[in-house]
Amino acid sequence: SNLPGMASQLAETVSGDISFPFISEGCQELLGIPAHELARNPTLFHSILHPADINSYRIEMQNSARNLTFVYWEGRIKTLPEGDIKWVSLRCRPRKMHIGIQWEGMMLNISERKLAEIEIINSQEHLRELSAHIQDVREEERLSLAREVHDDMGSMLTAIKMDIAWVAKHLQNVNPALTEKINDIDNLVNKCAVAAGNICSNLRPSALDSFGIVAAIEIEAHDFERRTGIPCLVDSNDEATPVDPNIAITLFRIFQEALNNIMKHAHATEVVVSIYNRQKNITLTVKDNGYGFK
Repeated sequence: SNLPGMASQLAETVSGDISFPFISEGCQELLGIPAHELARNPTLFHSILHPADINSYRIEMQNSARNLTFVYWEGRIKTLPEGDIKWVSLRCRPRKMHIGIQWEGMMLNISERKLAEIEIINSQEHLRELSAHIQDVREEERLSLAREVHDDMGSMLTAIKMDIAWVAKHLQNVNPALTEKINDIDNLVNKCAVAAGNICSNLRPSALDSFGIVAAIEIEAHDFERRTGIPCLVDSNDEATPVDPNIAITLFRIFQEALNNIMKHAHATEVVVSIYNRQKNITLTVKDNGYGFK
């Protein structure tokens, strides 16, 4: 009578009739049904099972009866007479009887724990949604900034180069020192144009939007090899299967970070990349011959 829950014996005959040979006094507090009433009318238990959990309960009990395995079931009940929802945990062991199967075990109220688990799951889902939203906003900002750098700065640098060319033409053979200075300025503008292009590529690779993830990976690998001198071999296929933009940019950012880590920490002399875009999935693998984790 002092057990935290309900201890019981549940018997099922070969013909499917059920009975409760024993029910502890915790029945009233847990199920809202007096023990003697449930013993007199065993089908009351099935009637209080939540409609969404009835099938899982029946399957668990059928498997236990068939294989004589321990019952480990969690589900909801609607207590009588108020109809309050509770989460309960049923733990019982079967044994063969001359009339059929009899289970002996405990049923406990796990509502507090279950609601806490559900709240944690919901919180994790909200965090995932928030993280995805933040990532989307970040990518939108990068795309907007890349366009501004490409359009505004690119057009200004082009205009400067045209002005430099005009000045150089009119000062030709007039002052060698000025001509040399103009050439230095022109070289500096060219470096600025390259730097602007690199910034645009890092913010949002144009190849990703124009040619797809496979081409973008190949171009990024080639640029990595050019910058670092580390051979970066790419094995790829492209079945022209469309890739969700969010998946594509996520893969590309992972690849960028992998190459960045290799360059900073791995001391590798070779990188091997494989990317396969198939009908049902896309896989990206990055390997190097460096030190690995220490």
